[in-house]
Amino acid sequence: MKYYLVTLFLFQISNAISQNLVDIQKKLDSLEAEKNKIIRNSFPQKIEKLQNKNDSLKMKRQELSSLLEELSWQIINNENEIISLKKGLPYPTFQSTSITSLSQMPLKSAPELTSDILYWIPENAEILVLDYVNNEWIKIQHDGKIGYLLDTSFDRYPDVKKQILKIKEHRENIKRDFIKVDTNSSSGSSSNSNSHVIRTGPKDGHYYINSNGNKTYIKKK
Repeated sequence: MKYYLVTLFLFQISNAISQNLVDIQKKLDSLEAEKNKIIRNSFPQKIEKLQNKNDSLKMKRQELSSLLEELSWQIINNENEIISLKKGLPYPTFQSTSITSLSQMPLKSAPELTSDILYWIPENAEILVLDYVNNEWIKIQHDGKIGYLLDTSFDRYPDVKKQILKIKEHRENIKRDFIKVDTNSSSGSSSNSNSHVIRTGPKDGHYYINSNGNKTYIKKK
């Protein structure tokens, strides 16, 4: 009996402490909300102005980041086309086409997995498919905005899928007839007209863009 009373007493104390902690947290939250309200009321215009400026800068940063990625892959695509023409294999032209989304799709700001998601394209939305870039990304336009979707998102769209496969097949043909790299040339354009452009990496390593649009580093002798 004595053990039961002690246990009951400790249980009641524990409940009381828990309730006190909850009440204290509620008061703290209330005080924090009141503090934020006072700050907003004291400097409403300045806070709104700074917030708008912050949002504008974030949007500008995102736009510049997307533009940089776009320019980078345009250079790579141009180099691939030059290689293709030197081999006598004209690069396939991607024909823009309109489709209706069959499900929600995450629109990315750049053709990279690490890029930000602009928003989710809803189901039954009208999409203009513009180009195939960076080996696995489709450039699209939706609601006046340009973004990128993984090519696997278009497996259920025969017209788009057919064009993707055609470009991939062309790249495989280029890969089989690989252009020799002049490893004795320095950074910049190679002296050999049939060579890739040799570039210098951040750690002074040398690489070139292969026919798949990827970096290939040259081993040091």
